[in-house]
Amino acid sequence: MDSNCPPEYIEPSASASIEETRSLITHIQSLSPSPADALVRPIITPRFAISCSPELLRGLGELAKEEDTRATKVGGYKMAIQTHMGENAGEIAFTKQLFKDAKAEKPWDGTYAGVYDRFGLLGERTILAHCVHLEEKELQLLQSTKSGISHCPISNFHLRSGCARIAEALDRGIKVGLGSDCGGGNEAGILPQIRAAMNTSKMVGMYLPASSNPGSISQQTHLSLSNTFHMATLGGAALCGLQDVIGNFKKGKQFDALLVDLTGKRGPGVWWTAGEEGEEGDASWLESGFERFIFTGDDRSISNVWVRGKLVGGTDA
Repeated sequence: MDSNCPPEYIEPSASASIEETRSLITHIQSLSPSPADALVRPIITPRFAISCSPELLRGLGELAKEEDTRATKVGGYKMAIQTHMGENAGEIAFTKQLFKDAKAEKPWDGTYAGVYDRFGLLGERTILAHCVHLEEKELQLLQSTKSGISHCPISNFHLRSGCARIAEALDRGIKVGLGSDCGGGNEAGILPQIRAAMNTSKMVGMYLPASSNPGSISQQTHLSLSNTFHMATLGGAALCGLQDVIGNFKKGKQFDALLVDLTGKRGPGVWWTAGEEGEEGDASWLESGFERFIFTGDDRSISNVWVRGKLVGGTDA
């Protein structure tokens, strides 16, 4: 950040910011003997357009290209880019004003997303938090560049930013995962985000007309549990470019899993007895237990947590 931010955050110059970013990337990459298998990966992060000068955005776009070239040579991962976009009306107006005369190789389409695109920061590994207020041209641009959205519904409520039209983005094939932006909200866990995403979609459905396209997600009155759970799992993995590695239990992927206790012994939110909803092990039985955990469970219900097949947490760990 080198513009429009508190003195304690501002960096001395765009070039200094780029060099510090490059140094941090090198340090994080050195922590893993095998870059392709690194569990912790660096990510290029312009805080958001307002806090970055055109020179800094241009430099970060060039750095992303450098990292792509490096990854191709050494067989590592390609660098992801994350930033915020379209969170509230004031931010959008200020961004457009700041960058209307900025010089870049690409012409500007007049949108917030177009600012990032001009500096080479949109692409299949770009993660855009919020995207509450998107113009039609922006939806088309995200679709064409294969950029993705990190939907942060609790933060958007907490800061009164608005309700993102996520079903519309999904209908267009735009990648969407769930995020917390925990600094702007009051919940960091993924379960509250799933619930809030469903409630947000209900608010959108109450005030905006449904799509006339038969079978579209936005024709529904709200996002389903399967829609939001997908965003919390495989959708989030795809957003980070990790859909071939994690996100579900498909053979060959890393084993990341939770063991959930539905007996009610670990917390008041979930109570369930075998045979209560169908025969134990059948589809209706499993679906009922799954729904109870998603809607009323919390971390007390999680007995074990595995990451890459290694037990790392849970109430029984």
